[in-house]
Amino acid sequence: MYRVTIIAQGKLRERFWREAAAHYLERLRPLAKVSIVEIKEKETLAGRLSSLVSGRGFIVALDERGQQQSSEELAATVATVATGGNDLYFLIGGADGLPEEVIKSAHLVLSFSRLTYPSQLFRIMLLEQLYRVFTIINGMPYHSGHRGL
Repeated sequence: MYRVTIIAQGKLRERFWREAAAHYLERLRPLAKVSIVEIKEKETLAGRLSSLVSGRGFIVALDERGQQQSSEELAATVATVATGGNDLYFLIGGADGLPEEVIKSAHLVLSFSRLTYPSQLFRIMLLEQLYRVFTIINGMPYHSGHRGL
């Protein structure tokens, strides 16, 4: 089973964010083991990263300056990385984003858009994309691939 850890600075404060996260975590349960590690906004992610990532970890830093991929491309990336026996770690920064040293240490820097999003909203977007990715990998009908407007 795929193992994914989301390391995020800050908490989901409002109930509706927590409910949305729980919804996608429940949907992901049969497809992947997904866990979330929350780090306090004031803690340095760079200092904690080595203790949070396993030796076979593939680190994806989420940053607006990163590479953009379609859902299908992200599914292919995840499948390739996981086939090699790696755990996946997705890093979400707080209000100031990720520290530069964390971005430089990542195996992949990924952007969902050039827009800036609140970290709480972005966490839900990541969970939805992970669900979409694993349905693509498993040939499930959730993702239609429709590119219309």
